[in-house]
Amino acid sequence: MALIVGGAVASAFTWACTSSTDDEPSVDSSVPSREDGGRDVSTGPHDESPEERDASKKPGEEEDAGDGGGELVLDAGDGDASDGGDAGGPPPNVIVQVAVGPDSPGWSFACALSAPGDVYCWGAGYTLVPGAIPNLTDVVELSAGNRHVCARRASGIVACWGQNISGQLGDGTTTGGGSPVEVFELTDAVEIAAGESHTCARRASGSVVCWGANNYGQLGDGTTIAHVIPELVTGLTDAVQITARWSSNCAKRATGQVVCWGQNNSGKLGDGTTTAQLAPTPVPDLTNVEEVRIGYNHTCARLDTGALRCWGGNWSGQLGNGQQNASSRVPVTANITDVARVAMGNNLTCVATSAGAPFCWGEGSGVGDGVFGARLTPVATPGVTDVAQLAAGNLVSCAVRASGEVWCWGNNRDGALGDGTKVERWTPAPVFGLPGSPVDTPDGGVDGGP
Repeated sequence: MALIVGGAVASAFTWACTSSTDDEPSVDSSVPSREDGGRDVSTGPHDESPEERDASKKPGEEEDAGDGGGELVLDAGDGDASDGGDAGGPPPNVIVQVAVGPDSPGWSFACALSAPGDVYCWGAGYTLVPGAIPNLTDVVELSAGNRHVCARRASGIVACWGQNISGQLGDGTTTGGGSPVEVFELTDAVEIAAGESHTCARRASGSVVCWGANNYGQLGDGTTIAHVIPELVTGLTDAVQITARWSSNCAKRATGQVVCWGQNNSGKLGDGTTTAQLAPTPVPDLTNVEEVRIGYNHTCARLDTGALRCWGGNWSGQLGNGQQNASSRVPVTANITDVARVAMGNNLTCVATSAGAPFCWGEGSGVGDGVFGARLTPVATPGVTDVAQLAAGNLVSCAVRASGEVWCWGNNRDGALGDGTKVERWTPAPVFGLPGSPVDTPDGGVDGGP
């Protein structure tokens, strides 16, 4: 489609109602009566384990974000909220956040948020270049799940769209669609984090609520019963930052302690086991944490010293300690310092230093150094030196530059790089047509692969 900045409309979200065979043990679909069954404010995939896919601040204070889900809070300056910036805020009508959907190739997409609060999406389920989400304004944070997206508005209301098989949109139904719907009775959200088929929100009080799939206990309520409206996470009253990916979550508490819950494949919950946890469980021997981010099968925590500690799966070297195929159920130190931002992909870790220099390691083309293959230690990503925010998915990574331009690299079979093509780019290249970015789409991509 020809893109007119600010005027293009995103496509009909072709995956929003895709059939699925969700294997939930039980779903609590009870919700207080409402006339419309789900408030339309403008205009859900199979919760498999990663193994199955492989086989087939203080309460109310805004925290730093930038994980694979790519969450960000505008007023603070991941994945999950600001990634910094000038004290005066970003320039008008430029991109301030990008979020990358973490699903496997075939369902890769990305969305971006502009400073005025408009949302643009591209890739699987959308079009090959960014299109605006109609009538969704005043947004201050995005989080991308596998096939759903949620947006937090300045008022604290959260609106979601996309697939809703497990109730991950939180509107009291299991009906998906391309029009954002408000999460039921959630009006004080200060941060959001979307997983595979569930979503969580941190409230101004420091409590956390989650909704959607719950077959690994990812809603944190002590059960495996799915919920189509927000459910309170047990025993967590002082969260200052949250993160979600696949069927797992972590939170940083006001004390600096990190707690995690949900699926525990490869030991990514950091409790020394591989047993799923139905409620928040502490990560031992981890202190001075500034930010925690969870990925497909591993988790990383940025410390106040700029060090990075990671745990979980490591078969692509995503822990960054120079080893491969040696998972760790407890935190190990990555070979990098001066870390200021963290983004987690599906066997991939990316960071930006305090100077804005990006480094990635782990699996495949998402590293961005022009070579496909595992990287066991951090590798500089060329061509981008002024990163303000990062996001990563499955073999796809994106960065918002200080200028407000979005640059992406990696697998492009679904058009998730936003350059109007499906040609892989193994080094960073600009997304076309976003505010503050090139308007015209290119004639063709630059082939980064064999």
